[in-house]
Amino acid sequence: MSASVRAASPDRVDAAGAAWRRGGLETIARSSVGASLTRAHIEDLLDQAEGAAQASFAELTRVLGLRAPEDYVREFALRVEEVGQAWPLPYFALYDGDARVIELNTTLIAEVESHLRAMGREDLVGEGLLRQVAVAHELHHHLCRIPGQPRSLVRRWRERSTAKVRELLEELAAERFSQLLVGIGHAPQDYVQAAAQWVRTRGEGGTSAGGAAGGPPHSGLMWPRP
Repeated sequence: MSASVRAASPDRVDAAGAAWRRGGLETIARSSVGASLTRAHIEDLLDQAEGAAQASFAELTRVLGLRAPEDYVREFALRVEEVGQAWPLPYFALYDGDARVIELNTTLIAEVESHLRAMGREDLVGEGLLRQVAVAHELHHHLCRIPGQPRSLVRRWRERSTAKVRELLEELAAERFSQLLVGIGHAPQDYVQAAAQWVRTRGEGGTSAGGAAGGPPHSGLMWPRP
């Protein structure tokens, strides 16, 4: 087992789940539908996303074993394309199912990693964690679209809600799945917050490179390509 694929103790898993749930509330709040959801609906979304992510993780590792995220990418005949532009592309990664490509914004990842180190958050940077989380997140969007694998996910209940809520549900599940697959104890959404801080820093004193004013990063860690 590589250093980047780590087994977690039950206590650590519980703590990680709690961290993801707190981060999930932030994802919901940033979404276009967050303000219209009741507390009960929010809790239900988090419960469903948790179940979906756990099912995907269990099925994937049962069939292929526990591996690093990019090993699965190759297994599913996907490819990672590195995009070397941090601005004005405020996303870590995007999934293109038609092209079977995960676009990875390595320049933004490097910028945010540098920002995290400056903040003293080396625990969020070590072992290329941000790259792994980004790839794992987009891998889950791919798993959601594999025919004949209902256990992999969201299709079981995606017809029950509006399109925006379905997107939100899938995003929450992808965040939790990436946390499980990479084996981190912190919330994946911590990287979104760091990116937002980095963007605001670029926007201080004027506009950022490319002429766009500083603003928040992509809503959620990495939304799938529309």
